[in-house]
Amino acid sequence: MMDAWPARDGAETGPLRRSSLREMQQVARFGGAAAVRDSVAGTVTLSAGGYGYGLGIRQTCVYRTVVSHSGGLPGYGSLMRWLPEYGVGIVAMGNLTYTGWGGVTDQALQRMARTGSLEPRVPRPAPVLVHRQDQVSRLITGWSEPLADSLAAMNLYRDEPRDRRRTAMDRLVREAGGQCRNEGPLLAENALRGSWRMRCRDGDLRVWITLAPTEPARVQYLEVARMGRDERMDAAPVCR
Repeated sequence: MMDAWPARDGAETGPLRRSSLREMQQVARFGGAAAVRDSVAGTVTLSAGGYGYGLGIRQTCVYRTVVSHSGGLPGYGSLMRWLPEYGVGIVAMGNLTYTGWGGVTDQALQRMARTGSLEPRVPRPAPVLVHRQDQVSRLITGWSEPLADSLAAMNLYRDEPRDRRRTAMDRLVREAGGQCRNEGPLLAENALRGSWRMRCRDGDLRVWITLAPTEPARVQYLEVARMGRDERMDAAPVCR
């Protein structure tokens, strides 16, 4: 199950395709939201989720995806729970009828998170995302109509006209002192979405792009904003 994440190209090992395994781990029927206090004086945990294909899936303010499946018979109880984005899972079994393992596995994952034992998997950007990153960076530093045409999906300039985009980019580059260049890695949220820092003479810019799932994949979302020189390039939180 966990080997299906993150989505990527490459040979399939079977018996199910990775895409089918990920589909099993997505909510097919919404089961509602909940606010649970882990103890009388504890903190309130928010979550929402539902049922996939034989699996329960929930999202919390800590974990984007928590997948689980429980089972039991008289004299026996078990629970599988895993975090696809972290590549970590727990299998718990007990010799009591329908042993309840939910609280125990939650505590184990919380302790792993507190001690730094959970490291999120790094999504792999598709080669086309890296290519579009280079094109967008060149467009920001020096607008070119042919380049602007070649990278844009059909909606990009309908969402915001190209003249407004060009004016906004020119203003941001000018305010940052010009001489902008890519600095640091491309932070991929998935194969077709990511952000990066551009370091300019007097400040930094952050750029976000999302590619349309077309062939070829072109930019359907583009945002450029000022950011502090010492500001960290972190992934967006699950709960804002």
